[in-house]
Amino acid sequence: MTKLYTDPFGPPWRLQWLRLLFNWGGSIFQFFWIEWLVATTLCFAYILIWYSMWDGKTFEEISDSTQAFLSAVNYITSRFQAALSLMLGFYTSTHYGRWWKVRDIEGVVIGRINDLAVQIAGFIRDNPPSNNAPPLEGQAKNASIKEDLEEDQVDVDDAVENFITDDANNEQTSKSTTTIVDANDVRLTLVRWLNLAHALTVGELYEKKPNEFTSLKHIRDFGLLTDLEYDYMDRFPRSRYAAPFVWFLDLLHDLKDKGQCGVSFDTIIVFSSNITKIRGSLADLSMYRNVPVPLSYRQLVNFTVRAYLLIVAVAGGLSAFEHDRASETFEISSSMCWVVLPFFFEYFIFVGWLTVSDALGNPFRNWADEFEWENYVRSVALSSNLFVTETQNNSMQLENLKASTASVQQKKAEIFAKWEKGSDADDDMVAGYNEYAEGRKDLKPSKVRRGKQKIRKGLTGY
Repeated sequence: MTKLYTDPFGPPWRLQWLRLLFNWGGSIFQFFWIEWLVATTLCFAYILIWYSMWDGKTFEEISDSTQAFLSAVNYITSRFQAALSLMLGFYTSTHYGRWWKVRDIEGVVIGRINDLAVQIAGFIRDNPPSNNAPPLEGQAKNASIKEDLEEDQVDVDDAVENFITDDANNEQTSKSTTTIVDANDVRLTLVRWLNLAHALTVGELYEKKPNEFTSLKHIRDFGLLTDLEYDYMDRFPRSRYAAPFVWFLDLLHDLKDKGQCGVSFDTIIVFSSNITKIRGSLADLSMYRNVPVPLSYRQLVNFTVRAYLLIVAVAGGLSAFEHDRASETFEISSSMCWVVLPFFFEYFIFVGWLTVSDALGNPFRNWADEFEWENYVRSVALSSNLFVTETQNNSMQLENLKASTASVQQKKAEIFAKWEKGSDADDDMVAGYNEYAEGRKDLKPSKVRRGKQKIRKGLTGY
């Protein structure tokens, strides 16, 4: 899950940044300290072996064979460091941009689902009584009645026979097969399909780790998938996330054709804008998951960093010759520990930098500071369903709206009347100013605070 931490506040020169360094969970130290320790130990062992090889020999015996090599290593190290820093800067920028772009796309998905849920709650309304049962008078005797709803269909011959029988008895009656759809069921179904597409996409994002939405059975148990939809998804595994959007628009067109739930062509146009944005954002998430950073790019950077640090370790061993040039012999002593110190710091800086960059390069990685993909699906499913249920049920009626507006207008009128009168407001401001001045003089913050409150009350009436 995403690691949260307290961001230091106040002036930065008071060393409050130290609070960041003592956060262990999700920190660079948590997932880097083992490699750091192993590399430093190997460098120390290398220096120890190097000293042991030349222990007891005179400087003249080894100076000629190593001086040229030491000069070459120092030259490479000095020239390579600046280029490596520049390369790591571009590398980190690329990976951070990729990491934040994925989070931004997921934020678009969450926001658009909630936006569309609000529109569904506002536009999908119960049918007015006049539209519940459209009459069938005026049809020809051989007319057929056919409705597109699969739950309720009438055979053509039966319809004609009923119509002829009624005509013979001089009593024309109509038989409507239009199913009255509950608007609340439509709202919940539309929102469920939006969250279903989101869950299907998230189920394919994690890297080598099953999650709650990887299995269709888990999605069905979560309440986002019906048995009929499960059978369809099981037969067609490719691009599953697109199917709910097709069902969404198909249902809207069906409701428009039947004149139900207040769905019009304009409603479909409004919904289609958010549908297109959600589908495109989910496709972008899949694209970032399926198209990683080029392998050759990552290989080059990783090899270059490790090669540079190997050269640093060699330079540390050879630097002993320069340090002991005035001595007659080399001796193993505690001073050799200082040779490891440059390697210790440079390994932390460059490999730590590279480790963070690689972690950011894959936003779908399973690690300590990963994105909370499962929680994103659960939270937006909860919020969007609340928009179409609780908000719809608790919406303010026109009478309540008028009453609340009248109350606000009355409060404003009282404030303006008080200002017209002027005495109370002036008294509050004078008393507040006097108390404020006394508090400043006596260095009493409580008096200063009360004085400010009285001045504000005199100005605003609150």
